[in-house]
Amino acid sequence: MNWLSLALGLLPGIIHGIETVVGDKAKGATKKQMAKDALAVATGTAASVLTGDDATMADAASQVTGLLID
Repeated sequence: MNWLSLALGLLPGIIHGIETVVGDKAKGATKKQMAKDALAVATGTAASVLTGDDATMADAASQVTGLLID
């Protein structure tokens, strides 16, 4: 799996998760920040267990996903 497909795979899950948790209770900017925070937690968790090329791929996927969230 390459970093781009990993990034594109992360995005729907993050967005769906935020929508499920907060629904219409939060504004767009708040949801965007929540999505970025969720991505940061996922990236931190991945960084703690991955090494070498896998860690590099996860970091690249996280950066691309963060840009897509913006």
